[in-house]
Amino acid sequence: MVRTVDIINKFPSQEKEFSFTKMEELSVPSRDHKLKTVKELYEGARENLFKILQLAKDKEGFSIHSINSMIPYVNDFVSHLQTEDAPLIPLVYREGKEDDIGMHIVVHSLNTAIVAIRIGIGLKFGNDKLKKLAMLAFFHDVGMIMVPAEILQKNGKLTPKEVSILRKHPEYGYNIMRETNRIYENLANEIYQEHERVDGSGYPKGLKKGEISENSIIIGISDIYTSLVSPRYHRPRCLPFEAVKEIIATSKEQFPQRFIRGLINEFSVFPQGIYVRLNSGEVGRVIATKRFAPLRPVVEILYDAEGQRMQSPKIVDMVKDNILQITSAFFEEEEPNLR
Repeated sequence: MVRTVDIINKFPSQEKEFSFTKMEELSVPSRDHKLKTVKELYEGARENLFKILQLAKDKEGFSIHSINSMIPYVNDFVSHLQTEDAPLIPLVYREGKEDDIGMHIVVHSLNTAIVAIRIGIGLKFGNDKLKKLAMLAFFHDVGMIMVPAEILQKNGKLTPKEVSILRKHPEYGYNIMRETNRIYENLANEIYQEHERVDGSGYPKGLKKGEISENSIIIGISDIYTSLVSPRYHRPRCLPFEAVKEIIATSKEQFPQRFIRGLINEFSVFPQGIYVRLNSGEVGRVIATKRFAPLRPVVEILYDAEGQRMQSPKIVDMVKDNILQITSAFFEEEEPNLR
């Protein structure tokens, strides 16, 4: 049972100012709602955030109420990700590329939230701080809805002019959020900073260490990781260990070491949801990891050495099994011979 922590009162009501012309379409959970499955939680958040972004894009009905409607999902994402098995994590590696650019932004934002919250948990953030981080993740790319779809979906290198337009999205997001109510001014400022880097190489202001919100830094590294492990219009996706390697190689000066280490601790090598082939020839899916043994996760064996689906999958804790070794890792869609 998921207990939804009530933090609504921290965000004073503005009901007299609401526009309900489109708000009736929003799926707003009650404060004590019970979400039975992770799928229901994720899909509910996806549907709700998509409608919110459409309201913001149309500039009709977008208000503090529409932002507040994500608070129950903030609470539940944080609650789910604090469990040992954290069943939301495999959704970060789910196959698929959204055709609708608005839904693409939404899915990327939800997955970024999963990564950011887990990093925050690893850094021993308290519940209130995790919830602020989650809300920022949900809305960090809200400004992308103002960028032309032909730029976001371009299959090839962007021109300097297109890059310039794309880089305006933090400013767009800042303006969208700040116009709702001063209550979310801090959130707007953190959205504005999510592409800033501590070495001064970021944008839009080229801020440096000490000038950037800690939450914005975490969202920045989570945004990069999520993008690398997800398919894009111009490239295939990276495996998790490849994504971490890429971040270390290209961005280690852009993020404080403790945040990179936080990413590695939570999402290194063989995270939940990744498929692995063992030295026995069997194939399985990682269902749990252990920080003290990142190369020896818990694996659910799904296919035997001949590639046949097992009628009764078996669970192997590789910390306790000294014989089995992982020989390769892959996404499910990359192995067509599994049947």
